[in-house]
Amino acid sequence: MLSSMHSMQRQHVLAYLEANYTPSKQAVTYRLHADMVSSVFRQKQKELHAAERSLADLRLRYERMKMKVMHLREEVENAEKARLNYSLNLDEADWMRRQEELSTFTP
Repeated sequence: MLSSMHSMQRQHVLAYLEANYTPSKQAVTYRLHADMVSSVFRQKQKELHAAERSLADLRLRYERMKMKVMHLREEVENAEKARLNYSLNLDEADWMRRQEELSTFTP
């Protein structure tokens, strides 16, 4: 859209120059091209800065997510240890109950 606007402006300027030929037409044309190139440069520079900010935001989000994943892994590991410990305690309680039953068993 920006380039089409510049193209229209350029066409108007060139049409004016053609209608009102002056010896400095080439200088004006070069200046027009220089202005267009500068405008494109500024636009691309703005796009670059926006992309760099977006990349910085993504890096920050990535680091936060990485920390969250590490924290969740630690929580899962702790939960697994607790589950195994609980299971062992149940097995031990079951074993002790059976030992007690065997000790009171009389054939």
